[in-house]
Parts: sequence; structure tokens; C-alpha cells
Amino acid sequence: MKNQTSTGLRLLRTSIAALITKFSLFFLSDRGFGLLCVLENSVSRAKMVYYQTNLRRCGARLSLQFPLTITHPESVELGDNVSLAAFVHI
Repeated sequence: MKNQTSTGLRLLRTSIAALITKFSLFFLSDRGFGLLCVLENSVSRAKMVYYQTNLRRCGARLSLQFPLTITHPESVELGDNVSLAAFVHI
């Protein structure tokens, strides 16, 4: 469990670093990339990493659409090729 947590934190740090890089590119660019879109994608990736590392079991090719609520992810098992649509509450 500790290894999963450290892997999740490492992936979250990587996502945050990518977000900072994208913000820098946005502010240095004349055309811009759509700040809201960049921020939304980065937050979605961070949430995806959170759920993948905190679910009891997470299969391959998990697809999550946000907003999504999983109240106790540590007790939820999801298999391969699972997709959860927006506004799902588990």
C-alpha cells in the first residue's frame, strides 16, 4: 500500500510539473492555449491518478469522466475496460 501511495504522489508531482510548464507556455505565447482547458485537463489527470492509486483494484484501460464521486475508493474494485460516466456516485 505504501508503494502505491508513493507511486501516486510521484505521478501527481509529475502532473503538477506538467501543469506549471503549460502555464508558462501559455503566458509566454501570443496565441494562448485556452487556460481553462489546460487547467481542466490537468485536474482531470490528477483525479485519474488519485483514483487509480487509491482504488482497491483497478484494471487496465480505465476510463473516468468527471465530475465523478467514489466515496470509499479503498473498498472499490474495477476490472479491465471499465468506463464510469460523468455524475456517477459510488
